[in-house]
Amino acid sequence: MTINVIAVAAGIWYIMAPAAFGLIAWDKSLWNNAAAGTLVVIAGLAGIVWGRCRSPTRWIIAGLGAWITISPWVFGYGDNWDLLLNTWAVGGVLIFAALRCASAPRRA
Repeated sequence: MTINVIAVAAGIWYIMAPAAFGLIAWDKSLWNNAAAGTLVVIAGLAGIVWGRCRSPTRWIIAGLGAWITISPWVFGYGDNWDLLLNTWAVGGVLIFAALRCASAPRRA
C-alpha cells in the first residue's frame, strides 16, 4: 500500500511543481504536469481502494513514472535544470516504488 501513498503524494507534487518554480503561463509542459499528475493520483487512490501492493495499478504508476522521466525531452525543457531534476525525481520515485512493490514477497 505504500506505493499508492507515495504515488498520491508524488502526483500532487507534480501537479503543483510548476507553481512552486514560479511558472505562470500554461504551455504544453504544464498541461503534461497536470494530466500526468492527475493520472498518478487516480492510480494511487485506486491502489489504496484495492488495498494491496500487487494490484495492476503498480504497472500504471510505473508507466506514468517512465513517461514523466522522459517528458522533459518531449516538451523541450531539458535545458531547465530545476524542472529537469524535479521531473527526474518524481519519475524516479514512482518507478522505484513500483519496482520495489513488484519485488516484495507475497504475504500468506
